[in-house]
Amino acid sequence: MSSSALAKPSKRIATLVKIMESLPETLQDKVVEHLREYLE
Repeated sequence: MSSSALAKPSKRIATLVKIMESLPETLQDKVVEHLREYLE
């Protein structure tokens, strides 16, 4: 992934990050794990 992609995330990714940040850390970990499993 290029640095420009990281500097300008899509609105969808930005929305996902905001949602994730609003969750407790333990729940964030669970969501990340589920995403990893889903994407594999």
